[in-house]
Amino acid sequence: GGAVEVLTGQVPDRVLVRFLACMDSTVNCSIVYSPFQGLFPGIVRRTCGIDRPEMVHIVARLRSEVVGYHTFVKTGNGLRMIHGAFDRTLRSTCHAYESVIVRTAAYALERGLAYVHFGPVMNETKRRMMNDTRPCALYFYSRYSLVRLLFPPIFRRTKMQSPALLAFSGTCGPNKPFVSAQERQGSLR
Repeated sequence: GGAVEVLTGQVPDRVLVRFLACMDSTVNCSIVYSPFQGLFPGIVRRTCGIDRPEMVHIVARLRSEVVGYHTFVKTGNGLRMIHGAFDRTLRSTCHAYESVIVRTAAYALERGLAYVHFGPVMNETKRRMMNDTRPCALYFYSRYSLVRLLFPPIFRRTKMQSPALLAFSGTCGPNKPFVSAQERQGSLR
């Protein structure tokens, strides 16, 4: 069966190895590659090496094996997610992602915290589980004009641009279609 646990402070090496494997799995299964993805292992190692009670790790296990996690830092009266990943090679993780989100909310409530910041809502599962969002912007730039030209039409077809996700975020909807920054600039000329 599955279980979710809370760790604080420094992460034991045996758990850190699984965090890194989950991060590697998430990056390898991503439909978008960003040049800074190579920094993720170092970020995970450094933040998971901080031995302070403000470092909170919500860990999902399946048959005692780590299958996903979210790492937060407690700041003031809330939690802010630093990073997280899941083993995307598994056929099923028994709703590990959802369980981590629910356990994080319970952890915050148990401690009287006012909010949890889960980072950008970039997938349908997280969208369904959030009760509030704040507007944010995602910018893309390439020094290659062909890439800049091709990115907007390709990006429109990604899950991040699904009608339900855009309507939920308030950025777009049936009467407010997605318009790229490049297209907005063109319309201003």
